[in-house]
Amino acid sequence: MDDLDPDELDEFIAAWDEVDREAVDLLCAALDAHRGLPPPAAELAVAAARIREEIEADLFPLGWVHSAAALERGALPDDAELMLRCAAATISPREETGLEIEEEATLLA
Repeated sequence: MDDLDPDELDEFIAAWDEVDREAVDLLCAALDAHRGLPPPAAELAVAAARIREEIEADLFPLGWVHSAAALERGALPDDAELMLRCAAATISPREETGLEIEEEATLLA
């Protein structure tokens, strides 16, 4: 990234933004029938509890997802917010993932 001139950097950022928009469009289309429905409470609670346990234990892959989602240990959001932020972090990390550059490139590809 340091080797890019300002025009190339602008093009890279614009391309990255387009990829994010395409991911949102894909998710919206795939989940359209579920929009507006309440989440399945029991399943959500079980999944969120497992995610909390794995984040606290720093188990893979939740260790890097925790970092990428910019979540604080011991102050995790409610179940629905936790699931959304973790899912979003795998598509477009808010913070550094802590992964090796090759691993992160593979993930984001």
